[in-house]
Amino acid sequence: MNDSFGFEEPIIMTEDTKNRPPENKKHEAGAIIAGIVFMIIIAAATVLVVFNIKGGKYSKEKKAVTAWLDSMVEGNVEEFIDGSFCEPMMTALLKKNNVEKADYVNAVEQQLKLLDIKFRKLKIVKKGDTIDSELEDLNAEIAKYTGETNVVSDLYEITVKYECKIGSSSSWIETEEEIKVYISDGKCYIYSDVLL
Repeated sequence: MNDSFGFEEPIIMTEDTKNRPPENKKHEAGAIIAGIVFMIIIAAATVLVVFNIKGGKYSKEKKAVTAWLDSMVEGNVEEFIDGSFCEPMMTALLKKNNVEKADYVNAVEQQLKLLDIKFRKLKIVKKGDTIDSELEDLNAEIAKYTGETNVVSDLYEITVKYECKIGSSSSWIETEEEIKVYISDGKCYIYSDVLL
């Protein structure tokens, strides 16, 4: 405010005016807060974008593996495995035959029960040696899609014999068939043309 001589009157600072920040400082503080909030939003958006990219890539890999496994089930590939091995191989090809130990007898029994096949006198009449060439090819194929090596630790054939009832028949029919056994991470997976 000007006095009668044109000079500005001094501003008397009271306790209130001393503690009150000037208007421009208020604007600066607001701008800083807005900047921090903006940076947080940008950082969060970046994390989400990166997460989505990784998730998308993972989904594509998973779909590729699932498609490969499905093609095996459809018979486009000679060999396939019943069960899930490792991420992203979490989709089972057929119904799971997971058992805690590599116990193929239990695996065969589980599959027969799963298919509601009445059976008795199940026994293993022959166990073959490891099929090295197929095992190597299979692991190479799995590694191509998952990056995991030596997922299947053993692959061999067994011959099982049992009696079963077919349809509404009351008589027991003796059956003998070859079953492929795949061992992975201490678990047993089986494949048979009959036990599908």
